[in-house]
Amino acid sequence: MAVGGSVSIVLSGCLSIPENSINGDNATENGTTLPPDGQPDPEALPHPEEDPDAPNADPEVLAKYTSSQFAYSTLYPEAWSIDESDPTTVAFLPADEVGGQKLYTFSNEESLSVEEFAERWLTTASDTAATYDVVESRYVTIPSGQTGIIYDIDSTYESGEFRQKVLVVTASVAQYVNEFWLSADVYTEKVDQFVDLISESLTLLSAETG
Repeated sequence: MAVGGSVSIVLSGCLSIPENSINGDNATENGTTLPPDGQPDPEALPHPEEDPDAPNADPEVLAKYTSSQFAYSTLYPEAWSIDESDPTTVAFLPADEVGGQKLYTFSNEESLSVEEFAERWLTTASDTAATYDVVESRYVTIPSGQTGIIYDIDSTYESGEFRQKVLVVTASVAQYVNEFWLSADVYTEKVDQFVDLISESLTLLSAETG
């Protein structure tokens, strides 16, 4: 999948969406109240040095990234570098760990449902891995109101074994994948709490995406 390379899907294409506010529900599925812009405040997220009960994970401090080209925002580990060299993908990469986060944008010319797009994505991704096992999946509602599916995946590539979390979301003109992967050796339950925050933080900022 994204580990060691990028995924090419038949419906992929560069898509630029004009930014415009969208009316979304300000409460997440688990009842957490969000600020008016529908985006968690990184300053309000747990910092292990301040809260001994907070997850002691590699992505300890989160920052917010906003794309004016694709009209979305997401949280990512603040210490990771940002790579915008791909026309349809933004990557967030650590300096000293085998892992990363990628946010893919595709056109939705076929008007696929989230289930149809997810099936296509998983089929394509599994073809690039030695093993690719979906451990768990669940529906979520992202802050801007769209329904997505999150997949927890155990995978094996030439570079090692990984734990992946993939959020798939479709809208009227676009499809999005917020993918996070980290070496299985360092992926713990505490890390998973931060990865859930990152995955579910994807927020669409344009009315044309809804």
